Amino acid sequence: MSFGLCWLGLLSGLATFFDLKDNTIPDLLSWIGCVMGLVLHSFSWQSWAGLGTMFLIGLALYYSKFFGGADTKLIASTGALLTLSTTLAYFILYLGVIGCIWYLLCKRMKWFKNRQGYPLAPCFLLTSITLLLV
Repeated sequence: MSFGLCWLGLLSGLATFFDLKDNTIPDLLSWIGCVMGLVLHSFSWQSWAGLGTMFLIGLALYYSKFFGGADTKLIASTGALLTLSTTLAYFILYLGVIGCIWYLLCKRMKWFKNRQGYPLAPCFLLTSITLLLV
């Protein structure tokens, strides 16, 4: 699992860079994460279940206008990289703690006030770092 976390840290770091720079996340990053997660876990059912579950959760958050399309694909690749059981804990930590803190920080920073939405990729990066340290 630590190899999956390293890949997730790399992908979320790149996604954070692009999200803060251009307010977009390249689709290629999400596809690489999905493929690497499935290959890393030998196409196991846990990896497929993590991918599917997180895609459905991300899709629900996309249609509720909380996530953008790239954030949905990025969280689906998280499911493939971390498998189902770890992914659910990751998602709870992401939304429950780090996502709320990041949202409050973004509301106070003047740099984000002129943007269309708040960048969510840094939450992925912060959560990946937290999981690597735990």
